[in-house]
Amino acid sequence: MKAINLSPSFLTKVYEKGYDYAVGEKLGLFNVDTKAMSDGRLLHALISERLGGEVAKIAIKPFDSFRTKEAKEWRDSQPDDVAIVTKEKIEELNKIIDRLVQHPKVKPFIEVPCATELVVEKQVNGYNVKGILDVVSSDNEATNIIDWKFVSSLVFDSFSKKALFMHYDLQAAVYDFLTDATNVYFCIIESEAPHRIKLFHCDSSFLESGAEKFSKSFNILDTAKWREPNFNIEEVSELMSWENHNG
Repeated sequence: MKAINLSPSFLTKVYEKGYDYAVGEKLGLFNVDTKAMSDGRLLHALISERLGGEVAKIAIKPFDSFRTKEAKEWRDSQPDDVAIVTKEKIEELNKIIDRLVQHPKVKPFIEVPCATELVVEKQVNGYNVKGILDVVSSDNEATNIIDWKFVSSLVFDSFSKKALFMHYDLQAAVYDFLTDATNVYFCIIESEAPHRIKLFHCDSSFLESGAEKFSKSFNILDTAKWREPNFNIEEVSELMSWENHNG
């Protein structure tokens, strides 16, 4: 089997769900529901465009529904990489971006020279580690990475803890490895009204935690040696009480 580029999302799947799931998903052996991620991807594209990146690939939906033949033909004529959205959705997201670029903690990073959607690759131990960085902001003193996260209200309110459970420390460690950045930040944007925005800095302990997960993911891949995925899990796990779990 051909080797796979090690992106932060792929390494996270290896760490959290194991080699077989991560590789199987990457190879398209099963479908994963990505509907909930669509607004997040669209927001990323619109932010990048606003900051001088590529024009977002979107098509404004001219029909109320796709029941008619004309509407279906229009929908089916759109390229696969183009997001079909309503005018109202674009207006809603652009209002969020208007606030984002004026946020007092974000604005200084985008007022200096910055790159968006920057692809960075680095070889290590025969593997190709690859990341797409939302924003790389540089001045004479520092190089700062910002990753946008479009999150629910529940995640927003507990992001300090959720970030570890969702393995964003691993993602930050990959970015740190790829760029040797001075600072890595996550800027979280609430997906529900009132669409709060907050910036989080990744301290050294957070990056070290991610580096440990990074290393464990590598060990899993080294053991598997790019074998074909197998979804029959042979390990028999033990069910026990909460007391024994916590013990």
